[in-house]
Amino acid sequence: FREDLLYRLNVIRIELPPLRDRGMDVVTLATQFLTRVCERDSRPPLTLSADVAQKIMNYPWPGNVRELENCIERLAALSRGDQVSVADLPEKMRVFQRERFHVSVDETEEIVPLDEFEKRYVLRVLQLVHDNRSRAADMLGIDRRTLYRKLETWGLPTWRAAPGEDGTPPGPVTNS
Repeated sequence: FREDLLYRLNVIRIELPPLRDRGMDVVTLATQFLTRVCERDSRPPLTLSADVAQKIMNYPWPGNVRELENCIERLAALSRGDQVSVADLPEKMRVFQRERFHVSVDETEEIVPLDEFEKRYVLRVLQLVHDNRSRAADMLGIDRRTLYRKLETWGLPTWRAAPGEDGTPPGPVTNS
């Protein structure tokens, strides 16, 4: 863009995180796209298997929403049965393994002890999965009992509160 044109267009800036940073939203979008494709093509509804949902959440989606929508179109066209399986996914998604882990530390003052880092990371995962302890443990690659022990060690509740009680999922952890 020309700089003057950018300033004219950039009156209100709306920040939208990429799909790879949206967690479960990717699966929700994929399900919506799948429903729309099935209705459009007058075919019986399809569902995503749990393995497919996990692959969809882990994939980085460099083409963002357009790539996701095209992938779902392909899945609907190639699926055999009423549930999309991992075998129906494109090869690049079936073999994809998340290789990177991004930690942004610019100053030595920002470095925290490893146990504090672990605590923040676990709390962030719990926040992303809406305090679903079983799902968080699966994503972290640990047993659910291990997760409960860690929470207990950090002095955090290991139980789920009933609606209205003070046991809401933790927010972002800040330095204190």
